[in-house]
Amino acid sequence: MIGRFLSKSTFAAPVFPDMAKTRAAQLANRTLLLILAILIVVPVVAAIAIPAQLREILGLAALMGAIVLGSFWLLRRGHVQLVSIILVVSFYLIITGSLVTYLGIRDLGSTGYFVVVALAALLLGRRGGLWAGLVSGLTAIAVYLAEINGLLVVTVQPVAPFSQLIALLVMLGLVSLLLHTAISQGIESLEQAARTSAALSRAYEEAAASRDELQARTEELQKHSAYLEASYEVGQAAVSMLEVDLLMERVVQLIRQRFGLYYVGLFLLDESQEVAELCAGTGEAGRAMLARRHSIPVGEGMVGWSIAHRQARVASHALQDAVRLATPELPETRAEAALPLRSRGQIIGALTVQHTQEGFFDAGTVTALQTMADQVGVALDNARLFAESQAALEAERRAYGEISRDAWADLVRGRGDMGYVSRPGEPVRPLSRDGRREAGAAAPAVADGSTLVVPIRIRGHEIGTVALRKRDRAGGWTVEERALMESLTAQLEVALDSARLYQDTQHRAFRDRLMAEVVGRIRESLELETVLQTAAQEIRQALDLPEVVVRLQGEAGANGGEGV
Repeated sequence: MIGRFLSKSTFAAPVFPDMAKTRAAQLANRTLLLILAILIVVPVVAAIAIPAQLREILGLAALMGAIVLGSFWLLRRGHVQLVSIILVVSFYLIITGSLVTYLGIRDLGSTGYFVVVALAALLLGRRGGLWAGLVSGLTAIAVYLAEINGLLVVTVQPVAPFSQLIALLVMLGLVSLLLHTAISQGIESLEQAARTSAALSRAYEEAAASRDELQARTEELQKHSAYLEASYEVGQAAVSMLEVDLLMERVVQLIRQRFGLYYVGLFLLDESQEVAELCAGTGEAGRAMLARRHSIPVGEGMVGWSIAHRQARVASHALQDAVRLATPELPETRAEAALPLRSRGQIIGALTVQHTQEGFFDAGTVTALQTMADQVGVALDNARLFAESQAALEAERRAYGEISRDAWADLVRGRGDMGYVSRPGEPVRPLSRDGRREAGAAAPAVADGSTLVVPIRIRGHEIGTVALRKRDRAGGWTVEERALMESLTAQLEVALDSARLYQDTQHRAFRDRLMAEVVGRIRESLELETVLQTAAQEIRQALDLPEVVVRLQGEAGANGGEGV
């Protein structure tokens, strides 16, 4: 246990989280080591110089040794201030005892009070140094007064000059070591402060670099956010507009505004797929180029190159690009990018974007613009397909309207004019010929006094009318009443067309069923004469004809004879 206590780690200065406490512990530890060394040397010197006082010196050295070892133990436990007080008080008591025991105030040991003051200032701070100086000064005055008033009697012979020399050297050594320690502590503090300052400077530089990087990333994120917002708006315009011209105009304006560009133009390939024609452009330059029908052959210029190579082309320094074709309407262009418009694997045109700042179109900007160009390409292709489908649907509607009109004409020819009249207190009855003439063709919802005539139209073709008459004193037809009658007539039109279609379907079904039955009976026999007989009979019965002749003709009758 004693070996562990006296090990190297026992005499090493402890380290604490508080730097000030660590520095005080280091100073106290060095002082204790210095005292321990003096306690080893002093008895040897005393045995040679003043052997008569060796016993007293050994006793004092043993006491101080115990105090020093106890202070080491307390210091390891973190009681730095207590150890500092013990050291200062111990030095004070040793110096004071020397004065009282030997030559009083004339003792060279009185200079030890300087050591007490210096040690107190270093270990306990400025206030501790002041208190130590005050107490030491008062003690020196008290010793002096006691000596001159006879209260202090020196019983020991004055020390030899050699012993005084030794005492002086010891005091000078102590003061020198304390000052050296203090200076070392100051230098270490300054170095620590310099290291701390350098660390703070590096931390500030790193923080500044991080701040700049964060600001750059923030700006980059803001730019990408603006690009995403622009892409969203272009996508919204693309899905909400089916009119090609309006879509192109809206797209170029949106891209120019959201990206802060100088000019945006949209080119589409003509029918020959060899020339890209300007179809939309921003600003006065765009209107001027549209007015002169600006176009670029495929393979020439930025636009033609991007179409021919099916990829984007960027001219960061527009004035130095060998491919770019300068346009007189755009003299301030310093950077340009051409982006192909792609849809379903095909190139349908290109988008040109231009800026007044060189190097504006970086990789991120070009990627965002190409994404929007792809959206625009698909939207334009969809709009074109929609227009074609609308045209085909309109043609189909016209064709079906012609068929429907012919069908109604056939129906009317087959049945003649049809009409019914309804009056109060009378059953619904067919309309007479005079009534049919009165309810003839009329303009849409014609009101004449108490009578209102609403045309019946099916798919744009007028097939009849609805005539309505109020009582004489009921007044004319109001706008609301006319609108109601037109709505009811529209429903009548739907019902009539549905009924006609149903009748046509029934007729076709009956015809198909009748044909299947006749053909089935004819095919029941494989005898030639039986087949002819069955055909004549079944056809006559199915069509309710007075006579049917089915015969086979030879060569003699090929040019004449009777037939059906």
